[in-house]
Amino acid sequence: MIVEAKPLYPKLADKLENLQRWIRKKKDGQLRNKKYVISVLYQLIKDVKFYLLINKMPTELKKEFVKNKLSRSEQYWYEILFPQWFMKEDKYLPTWKQKLMADKFADDDEYREDLIKLVKQQNGGTCWRYILDLSMATDIIINSETGRPICVQYTTNTEEYTNEKVEKWREISFYYGINCTIFVRIYPKNSENPLHALANKSLEVSNTCSNYHCAVYDVR
Repeated sequence: MIVEAKPLYPKLADKLENLQRWIRKKKDGQLRNKKYVISVLYQLIKDVKFYLLINKMPTELKKEFVKNKLSRSEQYWYEILFPQWFMKEDKYLPTWKQKLMADKFADDDEYREDLIKLVKQQNGGTCWRYILDLSMATDIIINSETGRPICVQYTTNTEEYTNEKVEKWREISFYYGINCTIFVRIYPKNSENPLHALANKSLEVSNTCSNYHCAVYDVR
């Protein structure tokens, strides 16, 4: 995979070699119980293989395949954000490698899965990746049936460190050129259906976002 990527996407190959060196330095058995290290690498390998595959296709075939097989959020990931990630220096790569190895990465699978179901019920599309969360200040990409993809970061921790998180989110979004993005503070104690409110707000912004939208919302 690295050999295949190197002549066409040398910076992608560099990223993969960086991760390969990191893994090779680990002792035998050290990764056995590191659930998220394995999950991140497995998902990344799948994305790299898929990215290399679709970019071998003739232009018209690729356009038809992407349009028919991928949601607009998935298209945004493969065509814009994934290349942005491997082309740019990932300032948070050393940090998230340490967090993954120290089991300090928290992933709210159930919350996210319920959100994805709610968006699909309204004919929207989604895309979720570990890299989005770890490096790009994005918990999930969401698009309405006819709207554009938006990057969504949400938190239920509405008191502690919120201002720092918002500033970090703005900085990272600007760095990766993410034009349509929202930061949502969820107040679950004040709402019977906070996930419904989050899904509805995301879909609403997807429908109305034009060239640039970077805003913080409270969901109560």
